[in-house]
Amino acid sequence: MKKLIIYIRDFSLTNLLFILSLVTIIYLTREYVYLGINKFIIVPFGIDDIKSNFNLDFLCTFIVSGSLIWLSYILILKHLLPCINSIVNIILVSCCYILVIRFSNVFYLEPIKVFPIIKYLDVLFYCILLISIKFKYYHFSEKSESIYGFIEDDFNPQVDEDILGRRIYAGKIGLKILGTKPLNKAFVIAINSPWGYGKSGFLHLIEEFFKGTKTNEVTENTERAYMLYNATEIKQLALRATNTIIVRYNPWKNFDDKKIVQDFFDELSISISKYDLQLSKR
Repeated sequence: MKKLIIYIRDFSLTNLLFILSLVTIIYLTREYVYLGINKFIIVPFGIDDIKSNFNLDFLCTFIVSGSLIWLSYILILKHLLPCINSIVNIILVSCCYILVIRFSNVFYLEPIKVFPIIKYLDVLFYCILLISIKFKYYHFSEKSESIYGFIEDDFNPQVDEDILGRRIYAGKIGLKILGTKPLNKAFVIAINSPWGYGKSGFLHLIEEFFKGTKTNEVTENTERAYMLYNATEIKQLALRATNTIIVRYNPWKNFDDKKIVQDFFDELSISISKYDLQLSKR
């Protein structure tokens, strides 16, 4: 399951909508596409004059065999996998090719003599698809917990295990925040530790607590944090979590330490503008 989450994490809805829109437009305007193919491809390059022969069959067989060997090398020896967006693109574009060109009966597609079911255009289309695939290395192996190794500074509470057991403390701080009535002044909770001890990861755990409270995703650690509250109070706290705005501000991205306060309020203003435009301007 963890491997699947890591793989799907790269999925882009924007890419899906773009390719789907493009394919839909091509299918709906296929009559004009046929005219364009005939005018700019078939006639100028003399496609109609190409006939099946042994040399073309050998060339197609060589191209397909070579590409399969290359693909095996990429997948098996290099341990690279096609990105999920590339797979989505291949499926959508292939459907478009099949519906608009392959089975349209508008064009006569010259078949390969050895395998008549395969057309020369299929091989060309296959090569174009293969070139367009984006491959990536996905590190699926479990993280080493050896005391002799380094610890990765990229804690993700949705994927990574909380081996230090800090989620319960993050939940208690989250409840403390939710249990605080509106104040006239701001207050600060400081997380103080040396560099590399997991302050950022702990902040992620607190943020996950608020997200889980909003969606009623109560984990075992959260239940332990809720032990001091009754059902009515928990419901009220969950409602407060829904009205909580989380703003991420990273001072490491600041290029001028004299502008840290100004940049903080700029980031705060942008974040709350989705909820209250007047307050954001103030």
